[in-house]
Amino acid sequence: MDRWVSGSRTLVAALVVASFLSAPLVGEPVFRLGTVSARAGAAELTVPLEVIPEEAAPVAGWSAVVSYDPAVMSAVAVEKARPADVFGFRTPERHGMPGILIVWALYSLADDPERMLSAEAGGVVANLRFCVLESAKTGTYPITFLLQSPQGDRYRTLATSFEGGYATGVPDVEAGVVAIGGDAAPAGPCVPEAPVPPPPALNGTFELVGGSAVRGLPATVPFTLSADQDVIGFSFSVDFDEEVLEAGVAAQGAAPVQPVYMGHLGDPDGSRHEYEHFEWNNSNETPGSAGVDEGFVTGAVVFDLESRSFFLPPGEDHEVLRLIFYVKPKAPLGPTEVRFEDGAPFLSITQKNAFLAAGSTGYPEFVSATVFIHARLNIIGDVSPFRFIRGDSNLDGKVDIADSVRTFMFLFLGAEAPGCLEAADATDDGTLDISDGIRILSYAFTSSAGIPHPGPRDCGHDLTADELGCRAYPACP
Repeated sequence: MDRWVSGSRTLVAALVVASFLSAPLVGEPVFRLGTVSARAGAAELTVPLEVIPEEAAPVAGWSAVVSYDPAVMSAVAVEKARPADVFGFRTPERHGMPGILIVWALYSLADDPERMLSAEAGGVVANLRFCVLESAKTGTYPITFLLQSPQGDRYRTLATSFEGGYATGVPDVEAGVVAIGGDAAPAGPCVPEAPVPPPPALNGTFELVGGSAVRGLPATVPFTLSADQDVIGFSFSVDFDEEVLEAGVAAQGAAPVQPVYMGHLGDPDGSRHEYEHFEWNNSNETPGSAGVDEGFVTGAVVFDLESRSFFLPPGEDHEVLRLIFYVKPKAPLGPTEVRFEDGAPFLSITQKNAFLAAGSTGYPEFVSATVFIHARLNIIGDVSPFRFIRGDSNLDGKVDIADSVRTFMFLFLGAEAPGCLEAADATDDGTLDISDGIRILSYAFTSSAGIPHPGPRDCGHDLTADELGCRAYPACP
């Protein structure tokens, strides 16, 4: 598998926590909550959270869903107890679930065990801070881990261990106890937690744009994204037929993913992103297999989670990436599909197609108004080996009235044939006649008539077999 990473790591957790899926762990670490006591009305109650790794498998990262009785206490904050590349938490004020506290940490994304949580360094990794309600009754109350949050699997209790490779799964867990007793403390500012209305549904579209592709040549598949709210990041998982295509063009040093979202963000220098990571796989160890076990492109991009000043505006189609493929020389002719499919391996998780907007994660396949549009590439065979701009009869690199004059001079005044007859064939019908000059005039003055591929602005190969030929076309190297 190949990787391309750039940008800061400090925001990876937003995507990791949203995407964690279970896998067998090398060793099962232990998550443990402490036993503490306090008086009703106490302004502060701290519960330690411990992570104890197995001897042979340091922990690279973890997430925890902690459950407690919201009739007794309210979550205030979480403090990290050891250094981490990424550390974060969400109280009910953020996620809307009373009695649930979400915490996560990531110690290393660079396959560096020295920075991970080892068995020797295991212990308290976070201190969970609560306040106790004045109305809390005397008694003992459990504080526990949940496998996942009550509102679904977006938040889960998981650990990622490392022993030559990453594995993510469910740890062993030990609950804690909060004992309330004694005289009530002076009334503090402890406010009961209340359900928060869920955010509005996120609706949007992921689209891959298809077209024609030629055996033995590169093919570009644009990826566009639109949503009804500001988009501050996205992740994707794309499958392709590895017997037909390869991700990237190794001979030209072209990576499979070309970011083009920068111009949509309102960033003056056009380089804004806080996290960008892409991976791809061209294996074909099981010919004929389908799915994202091999033959995939995946990645994630976060524009701005802190200030939220940079985002894709809502209600518009934004081309965010261009996926570059190489069509194998012996690829079968006909259509092949490049499609969105969840499940490609990404870091230590399996990736989902999702976008971050308005403080929430939207999964397009779960939102009724959001659709996936897959790309269909039509693989064709023989093609002209040269590149040109159709309609450019005088070979100056643009299409205008001078090209129609050049065509008419050849047809009616005995001038020398254009240096590239393919370029002069503005109608792409395989012949050079008066209709080509008329087509150029119509395009130049009214734009009512289109110029077929490759034209009228960008260089490209002729996708139509004919006998015209092209001696030279210097404007397209």
